[in-house]
Amino acid sequence: MNASPRPLTFQPGATAPSRTIAAIELRRQGAQCLATILDRTPSIRFACLATSDGRLVARAGDTGNAGNAQGIAAMSSSLLALSEAYSREMLGTECHYSATVTSEGTIVTVRIPRSQGRLALSVAADATDVMGTVLRRALDASEELADIQQGIHASCA
Repeated sequence: MNASPRPLTFQPGATAPSRTIAAIELRRQGAQCLATILDRTPSIRFACLATSDGRLVARAGDTGNAGNAQGIAAMSSSLLALSEAYSREMLGTECHYSATVTSEGTIVTVRIPRSQGRLALSVAADATDVMGTVLRRALDASEELADIQQGIHASCA
């Protein structure tokens, strides 16, 4: 006798479905937050939220010459991991963010606070803004994303 598969539903005690719901909600709310970042700061052309193992969670904007969003997510997490190893080796301390400044603009990657190092945000801005402004926007956005993640986990617990 073939039983039809049961639909995935959320029950407070069920950990796997709650993780799935949390991941879906983080993608949705994360994408909304990233779109807001781009709306607030016209120089920011692209933003992506990635896991520490390089998987894309959410994105907003156009990657332009940079390639695909999944590839950028993977490079962002790798760059931040390398920066963290470098700062531990050079100064014996943790890395708070990584910045790349080019003639075409600035890329800033920051860890999302309170995510136990599991999420990173990267933003790419054109050359109309200075690195300090782009960094400030990325740090502010990382706090917003941390609040979103905390709210999601609290509602799915």
